[in-house]
Amino acid sequence: LAECVAQVPRLLIGQPISTFLEDQKISVNAHFCTEIIPALTFVYDLVHGVYSADLIDICVRDLHTAGRTWIMPEGLINAGAILIADAGTPAFPTTDSAVSPRVYRYGVNCKVAGSVDTSILSDLSYVHRTRRDIAATGFYAERKCIADAMLDKALRLLEQLSPTELERPCFSRRELLKIGDDEFLDLLEQAIDSHNFASHDNIIRKIRIGQLFSTFFVVDAVQDATTLRSAWTHIGTAQGRSSVEAAIAKDLALDASDIIVSLLPEEMQGKVPTTLVSLKTDDWRPLNTLSQDTCLITDMMTLNESYADLRKMFFLVNPHSQFDRSVGIEVCRQHLSRMADSGGLQYAR
Repeated sequence: LAECVAQVPRLLIGQPISTFLEDQKISVNAHFCTEIIPALTFVYDLVHGVYSADLIDICVRDLHTAGRTWIMPEGLINAGAILIADAGTPAFPTTDSAVSPRVYRYGVNCKVAGSVDTSILSDLSYVHRTRRDIAATGFYAERKCIADAMLDKALRLLEQLSPTELERPCFSRRELLKIGDDEFLDLLEQAIDSHNFASHDNIIRKIRIGQLFSTFFVVDAVQDATTLRSAWTHIGTAQGRSSVEAAIAKDLALDASDIIVSLLPEEMQGKVPTTLVSLKTDDWRPLNTLSQDTCLITDMMTLNESYADLRKMFFLVNPHSQFDRSVGIEVCRQHLSRMADSGGLQYAR
């Protein structure tokens, strides 16, 4: 059922449950699932909406760790409401044909004692802005992006192993889902050590001790979105990143393991603020469209787009590598130009 809740948007439009549960060896009766979709949709809203585990984790746990106290606004909690959404109304989760004509949803009612309390709307917007601020200073911060790029590099190194090696029980999806972050890093560190990758210090160990690769060239999405869009066609896959890194390393007389190219997907993790809001009786609309229609809290109309401003392309190098940085930047510029000019075949060979 937890798996069903996570997949409610797809289940609601009739996508088979077996698609999601085939690796779990669990059987959920399709008819039963359809029958409880209205209730599952309500739980989905709780999990993924304004009171989502994601938001609470980020706002309460992560900010506390960073030395900042954050408390969910009490007025927002008290304004929570259950509503029945019929297909064809703005409150219904999809415009596609659905398996249920009516579902239960969770929303925020701004009407108090017969009048609209706009402070509730402000509190709701504040929660969504907080997530964006944490994204900017936390999980899209430069050091975090570098560490993620190094982890990606380690995983690509392990992809060089034979399929038989990667089929070991410790690498199976079922086993990986049972372990925590530290255990996962332990597994990768041991795997890299055991295969003695040539000319390569254990990259996971570097992450652990904070000895991160250093940035020698950065391209900002705000400054050159077109360049990054063309670059993504080349490095949007693991094979593409490895190929581009090898080409740059060759030009700089470095080992390919000493260069990392990193670029987050164009969509980033922008969250459209779709929490259902009511300003008057029985008129429930997603926050983003409500903002557009009423000109209240106008930044909620484009909040998800603002995440793209955080996007950067990093060219990283092993801190022990010796090369002329100005030459390295010029080499990177040349490769960016080639990515823009070619049709994607140059680095795919």
